[in-house]
Amino acid sequence: MSKTSPLISVITPVFNCESTILQALKSALGQTYGNIEVWVHDDGSTDKTTEVVAQLANTDGRIHLVSGNSHSGLPSIARNAAASHANGKYLAFLDGDDIWTKTKLARQISILEDDSQVALVHSVDLTEPYGVALSVPKPKVSIEFECPFFLSILTS
Repeated sequence: MSKTSPLISVITPVFNCESTILQALKSALGQTYGNIEVWVHDDGSTDKTTEVVAQLANTDGRIHLVSGNSHSGLPSIARNAAASHANGKYLAFLDGDDIWTKTKLARQISILEDDSQVALVHSVDLTEPYGVALSVPKPKVSIEFECPFFLSILTS
C-alpha cells in the first residue's frame, strides 16, 4: 500500500432508518482505516433519522448530513446526491441498515492501492438480525472482463 492514506468517502443513503442508522454509522467510524468522510443523504425521512445523524455529526466532524426535499423512493438518487459531495479518492457504499466489520476498509484499500488494475473491490458478510453470523462460505473470486475498458472485480 502507498505511504499516504487516501481519503475514502463513505456514501450512505437513508430513508426512515432511525432504528439502524446509529449502528451503521458507528461501524464506519470504528474502522481500523481512519481517513474517511461520511456523507449521509436523507431521502425525506418521516421518522427521527435526521436527528440521530445530526447528533452524531455534532460529535464527529467526519459525518456530513445532506437532506433531500422530498422522498424520491429511489436509493440511487440519494446515493448519487451524497456522492456529489465526496472529496475522497475512493467511494465506499454503506446503506443505513448495514454494519461493517472493523477491518473492511483497510482490507479493501490495501487491494486497491496495491494493484493499479483493480478498479472495484466488494465484500459480503451476511448476518441475521442482531448480528448473528450466517454460516455462508466466503469465496475469493476474481472476475475479469473487457468492455470499452478493463475492469477487475474482486470479492473478498
